[in-house]
Amino acid sequence: MVRRDSRARFPVYPAGAERTVEPLSRPRDSERLERSRGAHEKEKREEMTNHVTLVGNLVEDPELRFTPSGVAMAKLRFAVNRRYQRDGEWQEETSFFGGTVWRDMAENVAESLSKGMRVIVTGKLEQRTWETQDGDKRSVVEVRIDELGPSVRWATATVTKTPRSSGGWSDSPPPAPVVRNDYGPDEAPF
Repeated sequence: MVRRDSRARFPVYPAGAERTVEPLSRPRDSERLERSRGAHEKEKREEMTNHVTLVGNLVEDPELRFTPSGVAMAKLRFAVNRRYQRDGEWQEETSFFGGTVWRDMAENVAESLSKGMRVIVTGKLEQRTWETQDGDKRSVVEVRIDELGPSVRWATATVTKTPRSSGGWSDSPPPAPVVRNDYGPDEAPF
């Protein structure tokens, strides 16, 4: 008989007991499990390593545009300042980032934010590369924005909830379930 010791990671076998290993039901189960674990872990690592939060100032008003199918998009450019001390003197570096927001968020951003406002941006970094007509290669790092809002460190903000355009809950609760008493002969009453 095999017993588990609460402190041991492996089963504890009594002296002279035969140690057996039960085979998996199908030979490919372990392979599938390892692949799914590996894919999940890789996705988790990528998500964790590429997530950024930036705090900076908008360098221009958000540019609201609409795609030919009518979907709203707003392009943003913001500056992130880094201030540090070197040899007793204060130094300042500025990095410029761009990003795009879509749909309702784009319309909300265009209506709420303007040049100079301090914002908090969370998202993922993405690099785009292209070639100019002259054959020069260019690249830019942009933020795929997940969330965006005003910073209230040195300012105040008023939040106004917008009604959802489609899906989701409205102001009224969903209708209550209707009681049924007319069950058929082959229907369960639940």
